[in-house]
Amino acid sequence: MKLVITSLLLTLTMTLFGQAESQKGGEELPRFYTATCESLAGSSMDKMQCANQALMQFIIDNLKYPKAAKDAKIEGTAMVKFVVSKAGIIKDIEVNEAPSPEMGAAAVSVLNLMNEQNQNWVAGVVDGQKVDVQLMLPFKFKL
Repeated sequence: MKLVITSLLLTLTMTLFGQAESQKGGEELPRFYTATCESLAGSSMDKMQCANQALMQFIIDNLKYPKAAKDAKIEGTAMVKFVVSKAGIIKDIEVNEAPSPEMGAAAVSVLNLMNEQNQNWVAGVVDGQKVDVQLMLPFKFKL
């Protein structure tokens, strides 16, 4: 049986919080930082698409299928909620749901690894100000 770990469909559930809603200055969601994506000459949407692909690759490269879940043939999606701070650092990581505790822990460890490796994000923006943004990210485990 081949082990396949697909990590995200990047239909991220994103909610801005801690700021009043306003359309004056526009809104920009946070994105995974890579120098390659940020140097693109295109729009912020182009940068977001590039960042989403880089995020997916980071997760694929670092997500480990837990042995206990693999041995028990458990598959499914772990949904993890976290905050991208104004400084672009991940904080307040919380497993929303997971097929097993080990799968939730594996997803959390990937997010913690981003901070350990100084793999920051580009902060979200509302009305020209950087803001904390809460994201929910699916981590799919499939045998």
